[in-house]
Amino acid sequence: MLFDAAHLQKPFRRLSKATKKTRELGDPARVHQLCTTTRRVEAILGALEIGSSRQKKNLRKALKKIRRAAGEVRDMDVLTGKAAEVSVTGERDCQVRLLQHLGTQRQKQAAKLADELKQRGKKVRRGLERYSKRIDPLLAPQAAPKQQREAEASAAARAL
Repeated sequence: MLFDAAHLQKPFRRLSKATKKTRELGDPARVHQLCTTTRRVEAILGALEIGSSRQKKNLRKALKKIRRAAGEVRDMDVLTGKAAEVSVTGERDCQVRLLQHLGTQRQKQAAKLADELKQRGKKVRRGLERYSKRIDPLLAPQAAPKQQREAEASAAARAL
């Protein structure tokens, strides 16, 4: 099975950038991107047999903490969106109080996520860089047969 190295490394780059930008946790789209990118990187690490198992385990553990913290913020975003859509006549006060409560809960969860990123961000970025560098050599042998076939084809064409 052939893999595109650039396609596999894109989540690593995205996640590395996202762990640096704690100021952007107010944007629900950024939090969603952090959640999905973390899941993708975890899946890639699980699928590819690269690096030592201890290093992979430590990185996956740190990613799991960040993903779960981001998931809590994402849950508050989704609940806030759903609560804003609901309209019950005569219960506007309750809806406003609910939205305020969800907003304060989101702020608390966002602060926890920022703490996780501050605590584990550097470790995660180092691990992401380490594994990103290991993807290229892993996929390089797949490119060699294609180049070899092209060389053989051009040699055969010259022989004719």
